Amino acid sequence: MEDNIRNKIITISGEPVSGKGTTIKKLVELLKEKGYSDEQIHIICTGDAFRRYSNAIIQIIANLDNLEKLEALLAEPQMQELLSNREYKKLLSKTILKIKGDNIDISKYTVEQSNNSEEFKYVRTALDSLIDESIKAEGKKINSVAHPNDIWIIDSRLAFANIPKSFAVRLTTKASIAGQRLYNDTSRGIEDSKYKSVEEATEEREKRRIGERSRYLERYGIDLEDVNNYNLILDTSNSTAYDIADIILKTCENYYTNQQFRPKCNNSQENEDER
Repeated sequence: MEDNIRNKIITISGEPVSGKGTTIKKLVELLKEKGYSDEQIHIICTGDAFRRYSNAIIQIIANLDNLEKLEALLAEPQMQELLSNREYKKLLSKTILKIKGDNIDISKYTVEQSNNSEEFKYVRTALDSLIDESIKAEGKKINSVAHPNDIWIIDSRLAFANIPKSFAVRLTTKASIAGQRLYNDTSRGIEDSKYKSVEEATEEREKRRIGERSRYLERYGIDLEDVNNYNLILDTSNSTAYDIADIILKTCENYYTNQQFRPKCNNSQENEDER
């Protein structure tokens, strides 16, 4: 990586249900209004990669007795990548033994369940490592050559650490607002369609937030909620996606042009008080 290369890379971390996906969509819209083409805007989402791997692993464990289907699943590129690493292969084996030993039926498991269940903790470690290493490699690749007319938006909880030269953004949301969003949102799929009340959705969201923080502290020694990790922290509770995206782009521009840049924090303490 060349020390003098500063390609525009926005890394976005965020609490569960803080609006990362909506914010990224609005960022793309605003960038296009500023004259960026589709070819100049690069989106990378580690959540998509995690879902692909998790779904593949769920299907493999659910079809261990179907040799023909199992062979096809194991031949998939993402599984070949996972199985090529001896340590990751061992962690997958431990996961399978745990699930089979406890007679757990995962045929209807969701990605959300695999992300938070005790049974998947071994393979989750492998997936975290695999994805983190891919983001590190991607950051080095991006900054190996100057791309003055391009911009990258990377949706990843640890991208701020894995790509040190990036403009690091953290999105937060009050627990009560996140719970309402989670309860009312039908676009997230089966894993978020089970809540009987806003209170139940709020409690589940807080479990996710606390679980994520604990998991990353234990595994990496990194506190996702440490404000010093980020260049910009925004509370999305009462702001429009347009306002959030607009602030990100304006602050990012100052960051990369060194126009008296100062890190910004928007209502983070208020957000903490709501928890």
